[in-house]
Formats: sequence, structure tokens, C-alpha cells
Amino acid sequence: MQDKALPDIQMILSERLSYLVIGIVLTILSSAVAYAIKFYKFSDNKTASYPPHFFIQTVGAFALFFFVELFIVPTISLLWMYFYQVKELTLYQQGWINNFSIIVVALATAFYSFSLPEPSKKSLFGLNFFKGSERKLKDFLFGMLTWFISYPIVIVVSQLLAIVVLYLFQEPHVDQVVVQHLKAMAQFPLVFSLMVLSIVIFAPLCEEILFRGFLQTWLKHHLGLKGAIVVSSIVFASFHFSLAQGIDNIELLTSLFILSCFLGFIFEKNDSLLAPLGLHMFFNFIGTMMIYYQT
Repeated sequence: MQDKALPDIQMILSERLSYLVIGIVLTILSSAVAYAIKFYKFSDNKTASYPPHFFIQTVGAFALFFFVELFIVPTISLLWMYFYQVKELTLYQQGWINNFSIIVVALATAFYSFSLPEPSKKSLFGLNFFKGSERKLKDFLFGMLTWFISYPIVIVVSQLLAIVVLYLFQEPHVDQVVVQHLKAMAQFPLVFSLMVLSIVIFAPLCEEILFRGFLQTWLKHHLGLKGAIVVSSIVFASFHFSLAQGIDNIELLTSLFILSCFLGFIFEKNDSLLAPLGLHMFFNFIGTMMIYYQT
């Protein structure tokens, strides 16, 4: 059995090496463009002063997130099972509840954030977030275009780690949990469409408010800019850890850490949460489209 598995492993390694080479070429090209346009240089934006009670407001935002995820959603699942007199939810029902969870927690987080006092909102969303529609569009498009700089680097790192993990452990690749759910929902067009909407719009909205707007802003007050980006990115990546993903957590979490560093960087560079929102939404959109066409 082991000899039979070896050709498959060699084939996967060869495929990973091909992706790695492509990623390296794209990284060289995109890095040259980034250097030419001075992408990594901060502008002299005037940022909002650190507001009072921001730590308490940050704790409140994460408490709200956990309350919805750990109490509201399980309660709805139990009520659904009780009402329909079933011991276990079907895949279709799980899809609806997962979508409901993402949308509700995103809307609750957004509503909480916009209800804060003006100084807190300026620190949370950035000063440029509240400027005219032309500036808003510019920041959002800047985030989307950052995908072309960040994604090749993510490819190189993820493929390198995948090759090392495959070579050392020789275990089959396990998809991210959300990818598994998305593939499973492909047989239900309506639920699948709603899940794509949740992944592309509502999940990034919630995560950017929490990890960039709240956490990174609070950490910046205590650790400085670079420390805040790194630590908030570690926390962001850790939130996506799953025992079901096994050893593939190494590749996934490292890739998400790199993405998060870019998200944190462009948030500070543009002083607007619309920039990381643009990158995060576009990143998830491309990812879901790739999964769709592979399903």
C-alpha cells in the first residue's frame, strides 16, 4: 500500500513545485511593481487620536462576537431540531444556519461599531473612511489591487510549506473547514449562493472591524505600529485554527498571517478600513470562484 501511495505523493509534489515556480515569478514581477509605485512607503496621513475607553469597547466587540457564535447560533440550532423533531440537522439545514451565523454576527458587529462615540469610530474606521465617495472608492480599489501584490507571496509561502509538510508527513491535504462546507453546499444552489455572499461580504466585514479596526488599533497604542500588525495578524490567523485540518493548519495559518499583515499594513497606509475590506473581499471572492470551478 505504501508503494502504491508514493506515485501520488510524487505527483502532488510535482504539482506543488509548479505552483511554487509560478508564484516566485509572479512575486518578482509584483514586487518590482510595488517598489516602482512605492507601495511599501507610508503616506503622511493624520491619524485619529486614541480615544478613551477603547479597550472596553474592543472587549465589548469580541464579547458580542462570541455571544452570537457560542450562544445565539447553537440556541437556534437546538430550537430548529426541537421544532422539526429531529436528532441531527441535515447538510441543507446546517448550510442555512451557518449562513445565518455569519450574517448576524457581521451585522451585529457593524451596528455595535457605528453606535460608538465619534472619536472611537474615527479610530476604528480611520479618518479617510468618513471622507467623500471618491476617497472611499479609491481606498476600496487600492485594497483590491493589493491582491496582485500580496497573493503571489501567499502562493510562494503556502506552496513551500505544503511541500515541506507533504515530504515530512506524506499525508493527504485537508481543505480548510469553510472550503469543505462550501464544496458540500454546491449541490444546493440557493444556499451555495448565499454562502458565497456571506464569505465574500459579511465575513470580511466582521473580521476587519474586529481584527483591524478594534484589535490592531488598540495594540498600536501599546505596541507601536509594527508590533500591532504582527500580533493582530497572529490572533487573526489563530482564529482560523481547526483540529479537523490537522497538519495542514501550518500552511493555512501561515498564509493567513501573511495576508493579515498586508491587511493591517494597508489599513494604516490608507487610514481607512475600506482598504483592507477591499483586499479581504476580493481575496475571498477569487478563492470562492476557484473552488466553484473546481467543484
